[in-house]
Amino acid sequence: MRERAATFAPVEGRAIEYGDFAQVKLLGTPEGGGDPLQAESVLAIGAERDDGSRSTPNLKGANAAIIRILTWTIRPTIPIQKLGGKKYHYAVEVLGIKTKKLPN
Repeated sequence: MRERAATFAPVEGRAIEYGDFAQVKLLGTPEGGGDPLQAESVLAIGAERDDGSRSTPNLKGANAAIIRILTWTIRPTIPIQKLGGKKYHYAVEVLGIKTKKLPN
């Protein structure tokens, strides 16, 4: 119940840490050519994925208004089959950093 009642508070004056949530703008270019992907999203930094690895570790240490270039291979099992298994090079702009606050 506490998780459902959680709120997200903006983080000021420090870089992204594991456990934070980064609001980002993405521009992805597929390796080998193809249509670019654009999206705005919120990413859980350092969250454990199904395969036991950590998600988005390359954003740890970034500050808001920073752009980083990352390479991700999209999971083959995602619902949009034409994207699954492809490698993308992303320009990631960090729009904001938030932390989850659980109620007492």
